[in-house]
Amino acid sequence: MRKYKRREFLKGLGFLGAGALAGSLASKITEAYSIPQVEKIYSPRHPDFPADVIVYRDGDYAVAVDNKGNTIARSTDHAEVIQAAIDYLNSKSRYTSLLLTSMFEIDVPIELYNYQKIFGYGWGTGLKASTNFSGRALITNKGYDNGWEIMHVRIENIELNGNGVTNGIDIQLYASVIKGCYIHNYSDYGIRLPKETGEDNWIIENYITNHENNDAGTGIEHEFGHVHIAFNIIRDTATGIFSVGHNKIIYANSIYGTPVCISVKNARLMYITKNMLNPSPGGLGIVVQPVLIGGYIETYKIVDNLIYGDYYTGIKLQGDSTYRIENVEIIGNSFEAQPSTTRGYHIEAHYSDAVIKHNRFIIYPEASGIIETILNDNSNLIIKDNEGYKTENAGVAILSAGSTSVTVNHGLVSAPSKVLITPLGQPPGKLWVPESSITDTSFDIVTDTAPSADLKIAWYAEV
Repeated sequence: MRKYKRREFLKGLGFLGAGALAGSLASKITEAYSIPQVEKIYSPRHPDFPADVIVYRDGDYAVAVDNKGNTIARSTDHAEVIQAAIDYLNSKSRYTSLLLTSMFEIDVPIELYNYQKIFGYGWGTGLKASTNFSGRALITNKGYDNGWEIMHVRIENIELNGNGVTNGIDIQLYASVIKGCYIHNYSDYGIRLPKETGEDNWIIENYITNHENNDAGTGIEHEFGHVHIAFNIIRDTATGIFSVGHNKIIYANSIYGTPVCISVKNARLMYITKNMLNPSPGGLGIVVQPVLIGGYIETYKIVDNLIYGDYYTGIKLQGDSTYRIENVEIIGNSFEAQPSTTRGYHIEAHYSDAVIKHNRFIIYPEASGIIETILNDNSNLIIKDNEGYKTENAGVAILSAGSTSVTVNHGLVSAPSKVLITPLGQPPGKLWVPESSITDTSFDIVTDTAPSADLKIAWYAEV
């Protein structure tokens, strides 16, 4: 086994120009992100070596070298070298790290173990599937077919190119992180955590796109278990995020150019907030639905999202007569529609129970289609205090001297079911609102005795 002096080896790879550069690399690798029990365990063990094992290119060869300069493997079969390095680390200790310094073309998946970190320096360092690739994804885990999950794993800052024949990551994780990866040209999905996946996983700050493969597939797919999906950019896929199960936080993602930005099923305790969603023309921002058998959707908070563009529906609650969607709060979202479709909705509610309040509904004047704000299909909706969709309003009408009636334009989305009036002075006779006068735009206040001076009348109306 050939040995290298550490500084000579690092200089050869271009990692060591001075001690300050090594310190800078270490600082980058340990840059804090507040994920307890995961971040702190991966500090570099050697001040001038950025990982326990480095894999680099030597012409057509991939070479794996440990932090003492020992060659672990060298071959034109890149997958064989990387897997040998991962197996080597698994045999040594917990919490080990592997650095990829270039792009490596592989024929089979790389299988990770517990307590491992695989990382690179961003675009141009990672894995690409060969045209002969065979397997579910570029990265997976040992024991996947047996339903095993691995824990305390980090996959960071690498490029994953599925080459149109396979997926980016398909892995069963517990208390792990997928962060800062560029994933593209996949067959079905960029990142998938299947139903066997455990709790407390983070999928953050990744850039996922499939424009090279006809905008197909799903950016992030997650089934069951607690997960935080945050700060990702997803574009040009069929579905941005598809999530099944309970206890999810989908936070501050930017998703655009997709027919469906976020789709969730069979879940409770779901928090979808501060996402920027721009569906492809005629698409959906957020769709919530139960599964056909034994499904439930309850305790949802959809808060402070921006949904804009030529969408058909901003948020769709797709319950049915068998399985209702319950306890949904749609609060503080901004809907900005420029519809090119012939018909659409800001919110569709089918067989659902929801509170819809403090939202902002905008239809731009140049919109060529017709969009309705809220569709209520067999749903129990509490709709309050929304801008652009008034369900309650108040004001002061003036009954002029000598007149026995005044017409009030109420400004509501439809005819009010309740109208209250209060004279702000002594009326000369009775005041009332004839039911026959209440329309989608106005109502009348009448009296049996005309006042001798103008009379102010406060009014309140709600749908």
